[in-house]
Amino acid sequence: MAADRLKREPLKTWQGRKLATLPDKLKPAIPTVGGRFKVANFVAPYAHRRWRRIRDRQLSLEPLCRACWKAGRCTAASVADHIVPHRGNVEAFWTGALQSLCGTCHSSLKQRQERAGEIG
Repeated sequence: MAADRLKREPLKTWQGRKLATLPDKLKPAIPTVGGRFKVANFVAPYAHRRWRRIRDRQLSLEPLCRACWKAGRCTAASVADHIVPHRGNVEAFWTGALQSLCGTCHSSLKQRQERAGEIG
C-alpha cells in the first residue's frame, strides 16, 4: 500500500536528486499568523539557524554581560536579549536591537523589569 502511495505522489527533486522530503533549508519559513509567530511554534525561531547566527554575532561583538558591566562586575554573556521585547512580532524578532546578558541577569533582572512595565 505504501508503494502505491509513492507511485501516485511525485517525488521532489533537489540538485538532480530525488527526495521523499525536502531538505531543511528548503522547507517553508517558521509559521506565522498576521505577522506574529504562532503560539504553538514560539520556540521554533530560537532554534532557527538564522537566529543562531544573529545570536553568535551579538555575543562576539559584546562578550560581557551589559547589566553586570553597569553594576561594576565582569561576567561573560551567554544570552542575546531583545532590548525591546518582540512579543511574538516577526519583524521585531529578526531586526530588533539586541544586548548581551548573562543567564542570571536575563532570568531575573530583565524578567522583573518586563513584568513591572519598565521595558516595552
